[in-house]
This record gives sequence, structure tokens and C-alpha cells, in this order.
Amino acid sequence: MKKESLITILIAFVVSTLILVIFGIIVYFIYNPNSDLFGELSKIFFKPSISGDVSGDYSGDYSGDMLISGEEAEEEIYLGPKIFSGDSRSVAVMIDNDTSAAWPHAGLNNAYMVYEITVEGSATRLMAVFKKDNLPELIGPIRSCRHYFLDYVQEHDAIYCHFGQSTQGGEALRDRNIEHINGIVDNYYKRIKDVDKTWHNAFSTKELIDKYIASKGFRDTQKQDCIIKYNQKDTNLVSNRIADKVTCRFSGIQTTSFEYDEEAKNYKVTMKNGSTERPHLEKDLNGLPDSISGDFLKNAERYYGTIPSNLSGQKLRDYLAEKVRVYGSSEKPFVAKNILIYRVGNESVWTAWGDHREEDNKKRQELYNTGSGTGYFITNGKAIEMKWSKPSHSAKTTYTDMEGNELTFNDGTTWVEIMPLDGKITIESNTPEISSGDNSGDVSGEIRKGK
Repeated sequence: MKKESLITILIAFVVSTLILVIFGIIVYFIYNPNSDLFGELSKIFFKPSISGDVSGDYSGDYSGDMLISGEEAEEEIYLGPKIFSGDSRSVAVMIDNDTSAAWPHAGLNNAYMVYEITVEGSATRLMAVFKKDNLPELIGPIRSCRHYFLDYVQEHDAIYCHFGQSTQGGEALRDRNIEHINGIVDNYYKRIKDVDKTWHNAFSTKELIDKYIASKGFRDTQKQDCIIKYNQKDTNLVSNRIADKVTCRFSGIQTTSFEYDEEAKNYKVTMKNGSTERPHLEKDLNGLPDSISGDFLKNAERYYGTIPSNLSGQKLRDYLAEKVRVYGSSEKPFVAKNILIYRVGNESVWTAWGDHREEDNKKRQELYNTGSGTGYFITNGKAIEMKWSKPSHSAKTTYTDMEGNELTFNDGTTWVEIMPLDGKITIESNTPEISSGDNSGDVSGEIRKGK
């Protein structure tokens, strides 16, 4: 082979090798653009193709790196809502609320949902739904079953805790095969007699409820997801309707109000029964705070009634300690993160079905809560209109916006206010020039008869 041919082949090999090396380096730095020199080269020789309208001013400051200290920021893993965590089964507890003698309640802040619904005498009753593993140390006062609350027990696949039942409630418990714990026959409660001498003093504990669930052989793990969906992050509603104060007037006897705390991003619950209005405060047996502030005394007057003026020093402290021991601390309000409000029809069982059994002269109610209607969804200081739908008594209630998109909820306790048709809903702004108005307009649902 001639010398000239060898030289030509050698030159071709060197050039090819250099081309491959350069090409490899360029490709490498295209995928690793943080290198200063070759990153700039890749930007010069491999500009991305841009199509469409690119008009506008792009002279902003683009300094800074997307990566911090050369390490990619680790994305937080979403583990689900804290209020509905774990695989323990739901437990629904019937809570007394027919007069102010039922206050203070215990344990509601541990519930992931709290229902308030009309009962006889224009009063209301609550049903708090907990994850079994998140049952509070003290729960109550516990009252008797009303049959329409079982619709929501079934939605949650919950074990139901109550203390007695109406005739219709007893029949529904049997016919629907609801797993339940009844204080009439099951000693799962304790009487706190210094709270009240009548029926308002039956409380239970996590320990007692756990014990009776085990003794009855009830399944204690969930077999379904929560009936509502949660946002992965705290999310504000897109709405112009400010909801700083929300008032649900069930009747001349019972009103429940929610006042927004912008710092805590939740609503403090206040209840009014007749002429008695109190912050809805949690019963707490842990005693007085370390120091008694002026605000504490001011709230104590509102909560416990007039404090004798001749008390001071240790006598005042002893007096307040006894009040706190019995009635709870005035510094622990119940709160709601999300609020659902809508109206349905109700009337006495006597009128609805001609059911004239003796106990029905107490005007036990029938609730027309199947079908669909409209209402309000409130969270983080804003409100929107929403739609609800419940095809049957055992079916899950679905909640959507007015376009039909399923609502998603922020992590925390959700209060569901199911009000009578003549109940008044008011949503207010604290800013005078922003008026959310009296939103007592469209009544959702209508009275429908038929068993």
C-alpha cells in the first residue's frame, strides 16, 4: 500500500474520531446544561423550535438556578388527610343538643364529619363520625337514635353508638342490620352527674367504645374510602362570596354560627339555644390554665354565667377550677374547616305516616332527605353554591359544584348542616363594602311523602 494512501486513511480516522468526540460532548451537555461553556454552546447550536405567537416583552430577570445547591428539591409525598388517616373503621356517635343543658360537648374536634339535623321540638341533634383510631378520650353527651341519622351511618359504613332509640329508630336499626352499641343494654358509658342530673350526662371514652366493639366482634377496619374527597394541599375556593360569619337558624330554639379565624384558617362554632348563647367549647377535664388572664375571665362569665363578685384570689381560682372540671375550659373552641349547608323537608311522623303510636305524641320527625337540591359549600373564608344528591336512604350523598364537578375538601372537620325548609342561612362579610347578603333564598328539595 502506498504511503500517500496510509496518510489519507490516518487523517480520515483522526478527523472522524474528532467529529465523534465533539458530537458526543455536545450531546452530553445538551442533557447536562449546567456546565457553563458547553451549556452555552448547546444553547447556540441547538436552539429549540418555537411556534405560534411569541410576541411580548421577555426582558425580565431570569437570574438564579432552578436547582438549589446542585440538589433537586425533594417533593413532599402526600399520605392522605390527617383527619381521615389509617384503615380503622368509622364510628358514629349520637350527640345530645336539645337544650343548652347538653353543653359543653366533648370530643367533636376529633371527628372528620359532624352532622346537625332537626329533631322533635324544633331542636337539633348531632352525629359525630370518627375514625376508630382517632376516637377522643371523652365523647358526649350521648343521646338516642333517630332513624334518619342511620342514612348517614350507612354512608360511612360506621359502627353506631347511641343511648336508646325512638320506635322508628329501633325498627330501622333492626331492619337495616346496623352494627351498633346501645347504652340501654351495653354499659359503654359513664354518668358525669355533676354536669347534669337528667339525661344530659352520659359520656363515653375511647377505651370503653374499643372494648365493646371487640366484645361484639364487629369488624374494626374500613372497607371503603371516605365519602368525600380531600385536597392534597390547603386550597381556597375561587369565589367572590366572602364568608366571614355563617349563621344557620334552624328554628327559634336553635341557631348554630361559624365565625372565620383568618389566622387559623378555620371556623369557630357558636351555638344559641333559646336566649342562651355560648361559644361551642370542648369539655376538658385537665383543669385551669396556668395563669388566669383577663380574657379567660371574660369568656368564663359568658360561658359559666355570672361569677360571684365577692370571690378573689384562691377562692376565685377554686371556684373556676370546679367550673372547668365540670364544664370544660373556655379556651378550647370547637372548629370547622369545611361547612356544607342545605335544606330538606321534615314533618312529624304522626302527620307523615298516620303513625299514632304513643311515643309519637312527642312529634318525632320524618326527614325527606333523598333526591337532590342545592345549598352552600364553605371553606377558608369563601362560599360557593353547590348541589347535593342522595338517590336512596342507604346511598352515598354526593356534593358537586353547580357545573357538576365533585367538591374536594380541605383537611379538617367538616360540619354538615341539614336544615328545615324554613331555616334561615346567612353568609356575611366583615368588610362593610363587601356584602355577601342574606342567602336564605333557594330552598333545596321539597316535602315528599311516601315510605
